[in-house]
Amino acid sequence: MDNPTPVTPKLVIGIGDLHGHVPALEGILATLQVHYAIFEREYTVRENVQLVFCGDYIDRGPQSKEVIERIMRLEKKNENVTALLGNHELLALAALDDAKQIEKSPFGQRRVAYARMTVHGYNGGDAFLENYIDLAGGDSREGCRLLSEELSREGTLGTWLRERPPYAIRTLGAKEIIFVHAGLPLGIQTRSELEEHFQTYQDHMQNASAQFGNREKKFLRHPLVGEQSLFWIRDMPKRPREVVEKQLEKLGMDYVVFGHTPQSQIMMFHERLFNIDVGMCPAYGEGDPAAIAFNPESIFAVYKNRGLVKLREL
Repeated sequence: MDNPTPVTPKLVIGIGDLHGHVPALEGILATLQVHYAIFEREYTVRENVQLVFCGDYIDRGPQSKEVIERIMRLEKKNENVTALLGNHELLALAALDDAKQIEKSPFGQRRVAYARMTVHGYNGGDAFLENYIDLAGGDSREGCRLLSEELSREGTLGTWLRERPPYAIRTLGAKEIIFVHAGLPLGIQTRSELEEHFQTYQDHMQNASAQFGNREKKFLRHPLVGEQSLFWIRDMPKRPREVVEKQLEKLGMDYVVFGHTPQSQIMMFHERLFNIDVGMCPAYGEGDPAAIAFNPESIFAVYKNRGLVKLREL
């Protein structure tokens, strides 16, 4: 990448759901480099930049494995890069038992079986499995085995996913920004409750699945990761402004950044909430790749094709 002179003294950037689409990842990173010079050199992010990925790296698109490998490499090389977990990563972990069962089954079309028989496959996870079938030279049984091996607790991907934080807080001047995948549940109202949630979630992800009955109960049905968790909720933008402001005041947060629900563009709600999922995957029509950028004065939507769009003063 080019190495122009940095244009901001400090920057906090959020990137939403990529869903297995390498061109979207490459496109928005290149655009951020043009506007903000976020890289010193390839895969090395400048110290004055904080970069947060908000989850859903996999499924629907054709390059889930490559997207996640690039983000893992970015995070491993840079302390100022953080990758959160999304609901689709939870779906993949929850389907591990099913993948093993389909691997041992007599089905010839295992991707089709995975799509029909697993909640992960039904939600676009069959495209993720296809990455491993391709890696196995088209052998669907071996592809299922490779996917199961990768997602297991001992696998490189499985280990990484289980270590992903449920949220990230970044400070810019006097402002506090919290990044989550889907939104903040109303059940989390104070900073101490948020911190307790973080620790409880970490413990949950490291506990053996057998303790919960099976992986689906652990990764989908448990309250920490279920329908009303910060991985799945969709109602935060619909809440009355006074409810949102009261919760953020008690949490000591100024802004919430999330994805999960595809929009045609980055959306601002109550001037405090930002949905940055712009449907960057071909399965959604391949929306204009985008990110949100907070600098010390303003908040911008950054689009690959449309350029910078100012959302509000910081």
